[in-house]
Amino acid sequence: MPAAPGAGGLFAAILQPGRRTSQRVARRGPRGIPQNVMPYLMQVAIGRLERLSIFGRDYATADGTAVRDYIHVMDVAQAHRIALERLDEVTGLETLNLGTGVGTSVLELVRAVSATCGKSLPYDIVERRQGDVAELVADPGAAARKWGWRTTRNLAAMCRDAWRFQLLNPAGFGDDLTRSAAIPTARSLDADAMPRSPAPDHR
Repeated sequence: MPAAPGAGGLFAAILQPGRRTSQRVARRGPRGIPQNVMPYLMQVAIGRLERLSIFGRDYATADGTAVRDYIHVMDVAQAHRIALERLDEVTGLETLNLGTGVGTSVLELVRAVSATCGKSLPYDIVERRQGDVAELVADPGAAARKWGWRTTRNLAAMCRDAWRFQLLNPAGFGDDLTRSAAIPTARSLDADAMPRSPAPDHR
């Protein structure tokens, strides 16, 4: 986030935020076809998209699919509130990673969302994408030490809140309401859209 002249700055690096809230505070749905896996799976679950494409099942992980660190958007919001409150304490630029520190594979995420919405969501295993890594998990240790911040919501809470939002807004929210709720014909996009490398954690 930008700092005022003469002040320090904090940059919070976030890995895969869940994009729904239990209180429906951030209610704008993704525009067009989502390029992050959670909102994409929600649209598969509600019937707006047909199936998910999972890029690769030959990674050196427990089930062969890529592992990522998913974080609830409300945990992200709380971290940013703390950052704003402490901005005057910082000189220079400080970078802190935000995440749970726990990895979840794409298949584990699909199963978690399926359990939440009560039906098995269809997916295809397709070729890997160039540049994707097997595992990308945040180290939130610096944020815990400096701010006392830790995530308080798990994967089940992310799935529950995302599904509640989707049920309340089956055709989307905001600008999405002007679009048709019919299933798009475009191909499936990112199953694990992530930065290519983790941000540094200055400790």
